[in-house]
Amino acid sequence: MADNRTISQLEAEGYPWIGCECCKGTVGEAQAQEGPMTTVWIYVDTNTEVGDADHLKVFAPAELADEWFKKNDPEGVAFGYEVIE
Repeated sequence: MADNRTISQLEAEGYPWIGCECCKGTVGEAQAQEGPMTTVWIYVDTNTEVGDADHLKVFAPAELADEWFKKNDPEGVAFGYEVIE
């Protein structure tokens, strides 16, 4: 059964990243953090070549990713990546 939660919902539940097809769709467990963490959400278009302008899309905040997916790739997934500040 498909997991239809949005990136925003998963982020609110404490998942720091969501795996892509190449990662077998795994969802990571929340990690203990000190202080606030900034996360960006990265989408990899596997239909393009590495280096193509559309190969990667980076979203912040998660709500922006959700909106993009609704319009452009409803079956797509992204993974969260902590930004080092």
